Amino acid sequence: MSRLEALGFAVQGEADTEAALRTCWRELPTLVFVHAEAAGQTDAHDRQTDAGADAAALVARFTRLPKAGERTVIGCLSRHDARAGVRMLLAGARDCLICPVDVDTLRQRLMLAGVPVDEETSLPDRTRPFA
Repeated sequence: MSRLEALGFAVQGEADTEAALRTCWRELPTLVFVHAEAAGQTDAHDRQTDAGADAAALVARFTRLPKAGERTVIGCLSRHDARAGVRMLLAGARDCLICPVDVDTLRQRLMLAGVPVDEETSLPDRTRPFA
């Protein structure tokens, strides 16, 4: 069980950006995580593109979907990258987290971002980080 599932969220991952956008268009999830490194692409010359810029562009696309005000977009980083985090925040993310993050911190950050979270949720093994 993931940390988000422990907080009562249904979790669905997508293989690529377009699939994620299609799912969000159809299902209107209340919470979307955009991982900066996962958003990076390889260009025609097999060079890695700027993951922070790609993630910010993806956040911006999510915030332009119908009923965007009903969903919360959270940026995720696997390492401290202030530039990528700021780009995602400026593009419309409500918060940006450096993963892994423990479940108590995740709960608090989601609440600060305006996401309803059950504060009384009984969580298994709080010592393992959210991935």
